[in-house]
Amino acid sequence: MDRVDFTKDPFKYMSKLLGDKRSGELKATKEQVEEHLHQVHSDPRREDSLKEMEKLIKPADPTIPFGAEEPNWQEVNNFLKKAR
Repeated sequence: MDRVDFTKDPFKYMSKLLGDKRSGELKATKEQVEEHLHQVHSDPRREDSLKEMEKLIKPADPTIPFGAEEPNWQEVNNFLKKAR
């Protein structure tokens, strides 16, 4: 039944699900908000070096160079024929 209600009117369904709009006042000062954001989004150990992880594998270097050139007209046509 929820799926049917959502499909009929997604906005009405979501407002029913989330409830009435809420409003209020922020009781913190600008300085308190900025301090909180600084604490939450900063990392004092950001510049610290990390030790080498032994469990990470080091893949071998590629044996075939990567072709970064643009596709030619024939390659585009072949691709389009396969896609149709």
